[in-house]
Amino acid sequence: MRIGVIGTGAIGGYFGSKLLEAGFDVTFIDVGKTLESIKAKGITINSFIKDIRIEKPNITDDLTVLRDKDLIILSVKSYDTKEVAKKLKCIISDNAHIISMQNGVDNEDILAEILGAEKVIGSAVYLSCNVPEPGIINHTALNRLILGRIDNKDNSTLEKIKEAFEKTGLVIEISSDIKKELWQKLMINIPFNGFTALINGPLEKYAEVPEASESFFEAMKEVQRIAQAEGINVTDKDTQKTFESFTSSKGFDKTLSSTLQDMQAGRKLEIDSFQGTIIRLAQKHNIKVPINKILYALLMMRVMAST
Repeated sequence: MRIGVIGTGAIGGYFGSKLLEAGFDVTFIDVGKTLESIKAKGITINSFIKDIRIEKPNITDDLTVLRDKDLIILSVKSYDTKEVAKKLKCIISDNAHIISMQNGVDNEDILAEILGAEKVIGSAVYLSCNVPEPGIINHTALNRLILGRIDNKDNSTLEKIKEAFEKTGLVIEISSDIKKELWQKLMINIPFNGFTALINGPLEKYAEVPEASESFFEAMKEVQRIAQAEGINVTDKDTQKTFESFTSSKGFDKTLSSTLQDMQAGRKLEIDSFQGTIIRLAQKHNIKVPINKILYALLMMRVMAST
């Protein structure tokens, strides 16, 4: 299987390196400082499971090298999805599949509209990584990946992809309802990314503030209500289980969210893919989402204050 990875940050760099180490043909795509740094220094994965060192990965900024790839991992920010998909439309082969390993619940629909639903595989990534500098990835907790086709067809393709990822030692699951998985992941991402970005650090004191836990859970419940309004069957039991599983997981209180890492690096934030999505859909369905509105307002003010 020939694999292309677009975006060599925490997620793309980690999964691409794991697949490369497992013996697969992997080409990385990136630009700017990340491209130059990885060309010069390679990729280093410092993992609580197993460290990886890739001395000279095949990396370029030329998307046309993806013409012969069987599988493409898309790990760019959500606000870049449409632009990248438009470029890929004239490049990738008819038999290629693309896995969105991105934040939010809209990326798969954007990719399906431009590239065709038959090509798109959604994923819920449960992986705690941070990138102190380009090409250096610290994997601190979690090691789980859930995959599912957007068109819910041809599970034979998914099984082949699952087998490939299993060779890396990852915990892989196939879901028959990937949309639900994406919404359950968004339920966690909303408060986790929002809280860590606002306090500019991990949630080390989280357990000492009862109101923090209450607000975290209520933000999740708001997402659940929006998901249900959108026809996604996320139950109270699902929300409670997701909350307990994540907040009790090893390393939860030490993990740096992607929004926090972006903020500290001075990069554009994915606020509109998190709280922004919930607020937009809340208006559509006339549902109140006060916690998400507060998180969105405070994050936006913080962004504006730093520019």
